[in-house]
Amino acid sequence: ILDDPYVCPHHAVIRHDDERGWLLCDDNSINGLRLADGRRQGAALPLQGRMALRLGHTQLLFRSADEVLPPTAADPTDHRLSQALGSVSVSLLMLLLLGLWVGIDEFLDQSEHQRWLPPLAEALGGLAVVSVWALAWSIVNRLFAHRLNYPGHLSIAAGGLLLVLAGDTLAEYLLFAAAADGWAGAIEQLLVYGGLALVLWAHLGLIAGQPTRRQWMPAAWVSGMLFVLFSLPDLIDDEFRSEPAFHALLKPPAVQMVEGLSADAFYARARELGEAVDADLAESRSASRD
Repeated sequence: ILDDPYVCPHHAVIRHDDERGWLLCDDNSINGLRLADGRRQGAALPLQGRMALRLGHTQLLFRSADEVLPPTAADPTDHRLSQALGSVSVSLLMLLLLGLWVGIDEFLDQSEHQRWLPPLAEALGGLAVVSVWALAWSIVNRLFAHRLNYPGHLSIAAGGLLLVLAGDTLAEYLLFAAAADGWAGAIEQLLVYGGLALVLWAHLGLIAGQPTRRQWMPAAWVSGMLFVLFSLPDLIDDEFRSEPAFHALLKPPAVQMVEGLSADAFYARARELGEAVDADLAESRSASRD
């Protein structure tokens, strides 16, 4: 019995005919017999040479009895990592760690009154988004691989987001230590879209049974297109904004290894820029009067 909802319990039988040889005969099935390209056949299909057949969504390969078959390959999915990803306990642990990370990070980012409700709402919202994302991939998994595998996709989604958040935190500390705050935006973009490509590749590999290089190409392509889609408007935006935009990393001073800009130097530079702006404004006004 094939685990395929589109295959009847008695879908087809193999019979031998003195004139036509071996035949695959349709046993009054609902979806009939098809070749690998999807073309529907009649009530009987001669089995001759190398043939690829389809029953429902299941592909069958017919070979002659004297054909030499390739040696059986070891199952690449039979290892502890794939088994751990499909475990319910591992997926729940990933969700718990993700919720704690998001909640604590949101709590530490509060610059005014420290409250528990906003971090809790942020953590629950993140868990809801990850759960829906994993459910969408599980539906795709069910359509193409005939199994749901929701815990596996949930582990991949939560673990991938945890990896991105951990990498972002580590990068912030390293940039702060090296006084390289200007690279914060680029590093963040690299982590987000690189992590997205890695998660998409893992989802595709879980559906196919194992991750391969062929699955990496569409994952990287989709991630790159999303990067262009969300970054291009900011690059071509030429509207003037009165509010300054800059990246600031607030970390413990003990982490800093390279001396950065002191507070006195920062305010002195700000005064110089303000005086330069006032001078340009006065010059433009005098030019307009003339």
